Amino acid sequence: HARGFHVEVNLGSGTLNKKVREAQLAQWNYILVVGKEEEESMSVNVRQRGLQKPVGTRDLIEFMDELDQENSPGALGKPTKLLPFRRST
Repeated sequence: HARGFHVEVNLGSGTLNKKVREAQLAQWNYILVVGKEEEESMSVNVRQRGLQKPVGTRDLIEFMDELDQENSPGALGKPTKLLPFRRST
């Protein structure tokens, strides 16, 4: 939350597949899976909405920096010039 990201954590007793499926149904843009290996190496297994396979394991800090860049002003490019509004007659 300190970086302005909305985060939810599922620490329930369900299986990993069930938790991932629930997150997919909730249509999160990114699903980060943290197991024992990821916890020890401060990394996350990244799944992105719309992709069938996981993106792969990424360093947590580097991934958060990439999200900052995606979320920065102008990340989507410059807006196109809008024409003045004219009411049709």
